[in-house]
Amino acid sequence: MNKITRNLAIILLSIFVSAPAAAQEAGIDRSVVMDYMQMQQYGDALQYILPRYDSNSVKDLNLLAYTYYVNGQTNISRNTYQQVLDLDSSNIQALQYIALIYSNNEEFERAVDYYQKLVEINPANYYYYKQMGSIYSKLQQPDSAFANYQTAYQLNNKDARVVSALADILIDKKDYKYADSILNRYLFTDSSQLSIINVAIRSAYNQKDMKRVVSFGDVLVNLHIVSPSAFQYVAVANYYLKEYKDCIKTFEYLEYFKTAPALVKYYAALSYTELHDYDKSNELLLACIEETKSDALGNYYSALGNNFNQMKQYRTAIKQFDTAYYMNRGTYTPYAIATIYDSKMNLPKAAKRYYQLYLKEANNSEDRNAEVDKYVRERLKQIAQ
Repeated sequence: MNKITRNLAIILLSIFVSAPAAAQEAGIDRSVVMDYMQMQQYGDALQYILPRYDSNSVKDLNLLAYTYYVNGQTNISRNTYQQVLDLDSSNIQALQYIALIYSNNEEFERAVDYYQKLVEINPANYYYYKQMGSIYSKLQQPDSAFANYQTAYQLNNKDARVVSALADILIDKKDYKYADSILNRYLFTDSSQLSIINVAIRSAYNQKDMKRVVSFGDVLVNLHIVSPSAFQYVAVANYYLKEYKDCIKTFEYLEYFKTAPALVKYYAALSYTELHDYDKSNELLLACIEETKSDALGNYYSALGNNFNQMKQYRTAIKQFDTAYYMNRGTYTPYAIATIYDSKMNLPKAAKRYYQLYLKEANNSEDRNAEVDKYVRERLKQIAQ
């Protein structure tokens, strides 16, 4: 390198190093951000965007908010998207991501508010009705869930999740004719979707159409799909039809993948009994007992409940605690459920039942906590007012 070239290089380097103001004026180079995103270097992308974005630019704020989102900083992302809405109240991206963040945090009522705003802007977009249907299902509001899933289906009858969710609700309503019509319509074009087959199996089983249940089981085997929940129905159906060897084959298929649930083992054991192979039947029955007799199972579900509670997935936590209580009755799980309903979800009426259940269990418990007892009794008085 000659002297002139070397001096020029030094001058250029000094310009780049000493010109942050010029970089800010230049704004965001989206190709740079894209490179960071493709490498999943989201923190580096933020470091690049933050000194360069324009707080009055919807485009820049949307990019910043999205980068926060993929970097796992969802609360900051939501607040940034709110800044977008302050500039443009109908911004689709901001409304969608705020709704998604609230939904993921199980703040479902707030999520619905934003999805409803999206529906007002674009009433023909089935996805918003689909999301509201899912939310209302989680809120255990089947009528609202049904209305939204039905609208979503009318707008798009090719979404497997919409079809299966709508059919599930129809089955709960015992409207099997409508449920089967939409399931069969989907299966006619695509017979490989597990979510659709699962619901179709449940519909057939509830209608006691055991041959149809078994036929769907054959489809799953041919597709090499392993679905323990679906094959539970298939095992029962084979036993009901006195197809004992096929019932055992169902067990063996799942057992090959180490996924055979206790119910499938149980019906395989009964089938061996019908075939007078008592040794194999006893072997499976003992395995069923071994799987279900452990007192630790309740503790495992309680631990799951604690984890989901800490993750603010409250309804999932309640389901785990409910299972734990079913397995190991005691004071801890009803009290845990009551406090989630009461302090986390602001549903004191739902909490009341579990506070009362806590007191019932505490009366038969040797390790009851006097302070907790006092709090529960006082809280029940407040709820009753």
